[in-house]
Amino acid sequence: MSDDREINALFEEMMHGPIEALSSIVYGYDRIGPGGQQVIRGMIERIRQPAHTDRLQIRERRNAGHFEMVIAYASWKPDWSADGFLPFIIGRHDSRLQLLGYVLPFNPVIPILTADDREHAFALAKCWVAWVQSYKKALSKPQ
Repeated sequence: MSDDREINALFEEMMHGPIEALSSIVYGYDRIGPGGQQVIRGMIERIRQPAHTDRLQIRERRNAGHFEMVIAYASWKPDWSADGFLPFIIGRHDSRLQLLGYVLPFNPVIPILTADDREHAFALAKCWVAWVQSYKKALSKPQ
């Protein structure tokens, strides 16, 4: 779907760019209204990294339809992450890679997705659950 370089550029813009840049990196941002935009800004501010030298590291990718889940590792391990892993849903819109959500599409984005797009995005959420279960199972195995 996209190469690591393009995904890293999206992450860089999300993590370090001005908050005003969200209008170009979040899927459907201009169609979700001020309330929805505020919700998304709050969610992204929550994942913006604390130190400019730290970067999200792509660990795994899963596809469903024309969306992709990118499982990234945050070395600063946000307390609400799964041991530092963060699952972002991305997709291409108007030839630009954009962020749809974290685990699931952002709530304000869901209503603007087609039924097929929702189905694919929710399938990716199931992939995340399976990935976390597999990761935790691997951790619990004796070495």
